[in-house]
Amino acid sequence: MSSPKRRQQKKPLKPFDVRGNENIDIPKYDSLRDNNLNAYFKADSVQRVLKDICFVDKNGKRLDVDGNKQAINIIEQEFLKIEHQQELVKKESLAQQKKQIVYRKMVTEYMQKKDNYYKLKVRV
Repeated sequence: MSSPKRRQQKKPLKPFDVRGNENIDIPKYDSLRDNNLNAYFKADSVQRVLKDICFVDKNGKRLDVDGNKQAINIIEQEFLKIEHQQELVKKESLAQQKKQIVYRKMVTEYMQKKDNYYKLKVRV
């Protein structure tokens, strides 16, 4: 008779541990540059959508979205500066209008007093 096979005792599995991975930089995934998705992105319907959202130019060439975001941020900042300057100009023009109103009011009051003075002088 053959001797019974000894069963090898399996070592217990270690628990799954992900500690220590907090500071690992995971590379950013860019699906537009994934070779496995080229066929999908070459489809006409997908190309149309990519053109609409400005990820691809008219010729189908991929655009640098991050570079465009930087340019867009710069343009938005310039628009904010222009809007701020327009508000300042508007405030200045309102202040000048108020000054003109006050000046006109002073001139009319002066003219009325002067007119009243001449009227009184004529009566006497």
